[in-house]
Amino acid sequence: MELIQAKQLSFAYPESELLWKDLSFSLKKGSVNLLLGPAGAGKSTLLRHFIPKLTPFGRRGGEILYAGKPLAALSPLEQAEKIAFVMQDPEDQIVCDSVWHELAFAPENIGLAEDKMRLRIAETANFFGIQSWFKKRTYELSGGEKRVLNLASVLVLRPELLILDEPLARLDPIAAADFTALLLRVNRELGITILLSDHRAGNLLEEASQILFLDQGRMHLYKEAESFARALLKADHPYARGLPDAALISRTLNPETIVFNVRDAQNMLRDAFASEKTKDLPHFEDPPLKEEPPAVEVSDLSFRYGARDPLVLDHLKMHVPQGKISFIMGGNGSGKSTLLQCIAGLLTPEMGKIRFPAAEAGKKGLRSKFFDKSPRAKMALLPQNPRLLFTGQSLGEDFSLFFESLSPDDQETLKKSYGKETDEKGTKPFTARNFLEFFALEEKWDTHPGDLSGGELQRAGLAAVLMQQPAILLLDEAGKALTAAEKHALGTLLQKLCDEGMTVLAVSHDPDFAARFAARCFFLFQGEIVAAEGPHRFFSDQYFYTTDSCRIAGDCLPSAILPEEVAALWHALNTKIQPPASSWPPSRSPSFYGLSIFRNNTILPSRFCWRKRWRSG
Repeated sequence: MELIQAKQLSFAYPESELLWKDLSFSLKKGSVNLLLGPAGAGKSTLLRHFIPKLTPFGRRGGEILYAGKPLAALSPLEQAEKIAFVMQDPEDQIVCDSVWHELAFAPENIGLAEDKMRLRIAETANFFGIQSWFKKRTYELSGGEKRVLNLASVLVLRPELLILDEPLARLDPIAAADFTALLLRVNRELGITILLSDHRAGNLLEEASQILFLDQGRMHLYKEAESFARALLKADHPYARGLPDAALISRTLNPETIVFNVRDAQNMLRDAFASEKTKDLPHFEDPPLKEEPPAVEVSDLSFRYGARDPLVLDHLKMHVPQGKISFIMGGNGSGKSTLLQCIAGLLTPEMGKIRFPAAEAGKKGLRSKFFDKSPRAKMALLPQNPRLLFTGQSLGEDFSLFFESLSPDDQETLKKSYGKETDEKGTKPFTARNFLEFFALEEKWDTHPGDLSGGELQRAGLAAVLMQQPAILLLDEAGKALTAAEKHALGTLLQKLCDEGMTVLAVSHDPDFAARFAARCFFLFQGEIVAAEGPHRFFSDQYFYTTDSCRIAGDCLPSAILPEEVAALWHALNTKIQPPASSWPPSRSPSFYGLSIFRNNTILPSRFCWRKRWRSG
């Protein structure tokens, strides 16, 4: 039975071209449906069309039927009971100060009798296992707990259709896996139809009844994961970067077979290397860091939010290398964002010191003159919610103000880094709009920041902090809501900026992102840094919090932590050609070249394939 039928849908924001047109698809009752596509393709906009009160203003066409009836014909009460919606940001959906009040909010508002309401709340709390924090304040919850609360608070109404917009974006790998398993349980045990959009939904591909791929205004439908993966790979589509490591590795080992889970890829790898001696293969090693003053030195740092609250940071120590990209990793609620805010000077620690030795020694990075008075004067922080950076009625209004506040020298520096020649006779005057072209946001000049997609808002926030030309850049979940291709472009840009003198310290829940671009990885647990290593040693030493490629490689290829590294070793073994010792290890990113930074629909790699490209270590 078809629960949802979408017929010839089209939509355009006011004074904009059609975002998509002639979209026709259906959702079967009890199915799991993945809505995927590049950032800015209109996925969130499409999801909001299933909630009439959330549908954006603009030119609409087509019709949505719910159980054979026009969706618009359902009463507000029927819509609330039958269709549940989980928003991108957990905080946007929480309206009450305590967990049990949040669970009671929806049934109370639909007029449910008190005895029935108490029973529903009780059984919902038991189903989701939240009894231990049932009486907690909502602000005390971790990111994973807030996301579970979001889900529980809408399912208390027993809906038939559950819609989720980027539910995994702010979850650490373990919490994301737990939440994914919870969604599958909801589908299997309760029969709820699921429509989910998330760039980290690779682990759900095998479980999906249908994959809806929205790209360049068109919808492409796939009934199985393998046909979807082969279509992306055949078209050299940048979204193929987001396929699970298992799929990329299995395709390298055997082009005729694509698997999507670690177990099957492990078996393929063991079979492929069964008769070969892998102990003689070269190992990937992290290049040694230069012995020079760190950009940031933290010693004995302790912080708590309230006098009676437990310590979030407990005598923490860390050294952030100058001119490199470093990642802080750890579970939700471990204090990663708190640490960034302490370094940025937004929070005052209870005790401890934060120094900037590189600045004190004269190695001050970009625009060093700004360190004359205070090291923090040239520090910029991208918060978890980039929307906080914007106050104007349009992106153009905000960036015009940002640009006008810069000195002529700073504007000229921006032009050299992010501008381009646009006419034959010379260069046109460099403006804020030209700056946004670099981030593929020039078409959003007149768009309100609140109307941007998650990925577009993330790029806009990154552009805003980079316009400050910081010597130290702090990023709190910079890769959130970005596709794998956009994360690669972001990492490439950050590497370029570090080569010019910038230091980057980023919080991330994406092991693959950190493994590909980090010089140093920190693991934060119980308020302390319990590990500080290069990416190969860091992820090879871990069992749960690591890349899928590392799990797949296992004892067979213990130093490989990325799909391209497995492919490089496989190629070297099969060709019987070993690179000279001086050229090992290969680049951590030997594949995927020819990218145009952040250009969503033209960010095509020259060829989506494994390339053997060695460089000096």
